[in-house]
Amino acid sequence: MADPQDAQTPDTPDPIYPLGLPKGSVRALTALMIFFTAGYLIFSEKAPVPAELNSALILCLSYYFASRQRSGHGDPGKKVSQPLGLPKGSIRFIFILSFGALIFFVLKRHGYKISNIPETHLATMAMVGGFLLGNLLRPLLDGILKVTSERATFVVLLAHLRGMIALSVTAVYVLGVIFDWLPTELETEKFLPEVFPLIFLSVIGFYLGNRN
Repeated sequence: MADPQDAQTPDTPDPIYPLGLPKGSVRALTALMIFFTAGYLIFSEKAPVPAELNSALILCLSYYFASRQRSGHGDPGKKVSQPLGLPKGSIRFIFILSFGALIFFVLKRHGYKISNIPETHLATMAMVGGFLLGNLLRPLLDGILKVTSERATFVVLLAHLRGMIALSVTAVYVLGVIFDWLPTELETEKFLPEVFPLIFLSVIGFYLGNRN
């Protein structure tokens, strides 16, 4: 009887990626095009960022970063191709650097007064800023949670704090919308109602970026 170990197994064919580009390249290009289109509208202030572009932006960012996170958990000895053939982390660096520059120039143009920035642009900046910040801090927070095997009390609290904050802020926002606590337009004399939608977007964006 032949030894099963002697049986030859057919080679696994190489995966076929769209357009012959490295894995993740089309996702990266799609996310970059949407990201820079939204950035152009915010910087030029020619028009509000359309609702569908906002939705596509956070969807693409969430899916792209989540897919890159999963691809990093494969076989350590296997070489993983990077999107567009760029060094690892290049796309994320482009996102963060470009968004940081956009925030700086927009704030400088408006005298560093958030109230002078168009509301729709603020919403996009809060959402994307929270997401990118959460993704940037994820390795640090995950490292803190794994720093000890005994899991001290503060580590356990930190592990649950992110979820508690996201749920609490979402609950307040949902109740505010249902019971008409939050204004439909910015009201400078009411600080909390004015900024709370931005807080909501920032917190949700941070949680998605930190947990994807």
